[in-house]
Amino acid sequence: METGGRGASLTGWLAISLAGLLALYAFLYRPFMSAEAPTPSARLLALPLAFSLYGLAAWMVARRGLRIRGQRSEAIVIALGAVLLRAVILAGTVPANPDLGRHLWEGLVLAEGHNPYSAPPGDERWDPLRQRLAAEEDDLYSGYWLKHEEVRSVYGPLATALFAVPHYMSLDRPVSLRLMMTLFDLGTVIVLLYLTARLGYCRALVLIYAWSPVCLNGFADRGQIDAAMVFLVVAATALLASKRPVLAGVAFAGALLVKISPLLLALPMLRVGRWRFALGCGAACTIVVLPFAGAGLEGLQGFLAFADRWRSSDSAFSALRWLLHLTPAGDPDNLARAIVAVAAVGYAVWWAFRVDPERIESLLHGLMAISVAVVILSPVTYPWYSATAIAFLVFLPRVWLLALTALPMLWYFRFVKAPSAPWDWMVRAHGGGRQPWRLLAYGAVYAAGAIDEIRRRRRRRAQGRAGPD
Repeated sequence: METGGRGASLTGWLAISLAGLLALYAFLYRPFMSAEAPTPSARLLALPLAFSLYGLAAWMVARRGLRIRGQRSEAIVIALGAVLLRAVILAGTVPANPDLGRHLWEGLVLAEGHNPYSAPPGDERWDPLRQRLAAEEDDLYSGYWLKHEEVRSVYGPLATALFAVPHYMSLDRPVSLRLMMTLFDLGTVIVLLYLTARLGYCRALVLIYAWSPVCLNGFADRGQIDAAMVFLVVAATALLASKRPVLAGVAFAGALLVKISPLLLALPMLRVGRWRFALGCGAACTIVVLPFAGAGLEGLQGFLAFADRWRSSDSAFSALRWLLHLTPAGDPDNLARAIVAVAAVGYAVWWAFRVDPERIESLLHGLMAISVAVVILSPVTYPWYSATAIAFLVFLPRVWLLALTALPMLWYFRFVKAPSAPWDWMVRAHGGGRQPWRLLAYGAVYAAGAIDEIRRRRRRRAQGRAGPD
């Protein structure tokens, strides 16, 4: 336990960093002051300062050590900061996010008593519902709010149920959905505070998730459903730490019923929770999926379309695809997808066997490693997809890994259109599409990771030669 003076000093620095972040986000979102949302250029200009203030606070906490419990005041500042930062964004005006329109459409279909997996939004069977919305001057079904109308739902049944909730609330529906995801996001912060305290970690490390600009942007701003998924994954981990494998399985099933993306994390969890975890997960999945089974196998077409068509990544997949285009080996896109899928599954299996079932720290390490591997390998890595990795980096912080989870934020450059933007030349280089210069950013981060690993190996060898004291 550190001394009171050092604890007070860190608390003070955390408070200063928080004040800086609050001022920055208040300037950007203008809570209760402006009806105009910040432009993509303004948001991107704010990001370097936001990540600098956040990174400084995270570095001050992590450098002190993982097992220094610290002062209660530190945890209070971090929890208060998590609430205030999200409140500032919720009270401000955010750019319109078309994903919310799609989410709310699927929720409305369910609320009307229909199976959202039975047909895509553009299908003629929904004509009466669209006509009613038009008569009510409801813009939920419009070109902006409902993109990819030919693709069936790519979300799980639990996500669809959550999408239905705003239709029963008196608040503005997009705001209601953002508020729900923010509450899930704060729930993750609470569970992480519980886990760090239970396992003897420094509670202040929760700052890595609680103040992350990636999480603030993805959930309080954009209202992405991943907030619910991350909460349930972290809750499942906490339940495994508490020796409740059946409930952990149920919680993890909830995560899969929101989005299928955390599926690989089941492998190390099965290693710890064994058949009880599998029983809870399987039973919960079966109970929730059965009411939607009437859509048949065609109900899975949305998931298959997403896996086949969507691509938003600048890391391993993009580099591999580029290399395959230089060879005569079949379809480069499909071959690249197959290679990264095999690599991800193989890595998850390898970690599942490495995890020590008796040490929850080993599970946390495995979950972090697999989550980071997904960020690196996935053909689709939108910024908020990094949130699961960020949550587990609380227990094993690495500077280069935090930088890696932040790099998908470069995706927002595609929205910069104004010629006066300082980076306009970079955007225009490829018509606002994929810019190869982003690969340089990933290369720099991977180089930092290689250097970090070399140094760690040297330290371990040096300690081995020194022997016990």
